Amino acid sequence: MTEQLWVIRAGSGASFAEDFLSDGIVGVDFSEIADDDLALVGEEALKARGTSQREHVFAGQLSAFAFRVEVGDLVIVPGLPKIRDYLVGRVKGPYVDAE
Repeated sequence: MTEQLWVIRAGSGASFAEDFLSDGIVGVDFSEIADDDLALVGEEALKARGTSQREHVFAGQLSAFAFRVEVGDLVIVPGLPKIRDYLVGRVKGPYVDAE
């Protein structure tokens, strides 16, 4: 399979960009959809959790992050729009639940 390029935002106003950079990680928080370990939930069960259009979108985004981003893929994290900087990296490990 060929590598993918993923855009992963660092929270509202890129508030977690410095954490991503200093810790060498990327992350997402959709705890309103799933606050448990997604590796134990599974992709289809996660997608089924959405009860509104907004939740279906969130579940799809979370599903992509947890189940389709693979080691070797490229990740770009946009900074604030007025600054127009980006963090760019390569995925070096599988998804893990940070909790």
